[in-house]
Amino acid sequence: MKYCTHCGKKLLSEAAVCLNCGCATQNSNSLALYKVTNFEAKSKLATWSKILGITSFFFGWFVFGILAVILAIFSKNQTNGKLCHSANIGLVCGIVSTILSLMIMFCIIEFLMCVQSFVGMIMSFVGEATEMINYLQSLIETF
Repeated sequence: MKYCTHCGKKLLSEAAVCLNCGCATQNSNSLALYKVTNFEAKSKLATWSKILGITSFFFGWFVFGILAVILAIFSKNQTNGKLCHSANIGLVCGIVSTILSLMIMFCIIEFLMCVQSFVGMIMSFVGEATEMINYLQSLIETF
């Protein structure tokens, strides 16, 4: 039984590529015959990156988006330095959702600051109106 020199998983004796990590096996001459076009090395990190990226995109949880980006980058170590399709999806969704979430948070903060200044104006107006009412009451009492 052969084992992958990169990830340590069991290999079939005629395998040219490890099905777990995508690394070439010692059958390098058979690798030339086995053109890897439809094969895609996937890692668990890439799968989790995809899941977190899509989740963050639809629910707007920017922490999941950041995690998706980080996991996609770390998954390159398990797939010969290239991002697989799942990692690409996680990376793109993570980046887009993080940017959108931050933009929405900044808009909410701006809105709250506007509300705060509006409430401050109203409180100032109420304070001035109260002073005016007190002044008018004192005028009425003097007559």
